[in-house]
Amino acid sequence: MATHRIPVTTSMCKGLKRARENANITQGALAQKANVPRARIKRIECLELSSIDQAEYLRLTRAVGLKVALKRAPVPAKAKVKLPEAPKAKTPAKAPKKKRQMTRAQALARLEKAGLADLTVRELLSLAS
Repeated sequence: MATHRIPVTTSMCKGLKRARENANITQGALAQKANVPRARIKRIECLELSSIDQAEYLRLTRAVGLKVALKRAPVPAKAKVKLPEAPKAKTPAKAPKKKRQMTRAQALARLEKAGLADLTVRELLSLAS
């Protein structure tokens, strides 16, 4: 999955720090809750970064109880999804092997491993675009 970076602004950093302090959460506790290194949280709060991974920022804001709406970039016309064609009538020739689909549990395990299990489908799709 491609990562999308967003520019770090002063208001983002101050808002995150203020929300963390209002929730009485230490940087270490936030790091564990959002699965982000504590040193990275310090760098974000001190404005030492010019950009941050969008999924990481969403995990941090959710961990301190903030609801954030990120602007979505317009989808280029060429990026339309191609739908599969209807299946053709079977011929006596050897049919191709079917791809095994992932079970819901397998998909959830992959999302948890990537630290994205708490994102909504809409947010996951916006990360993929």
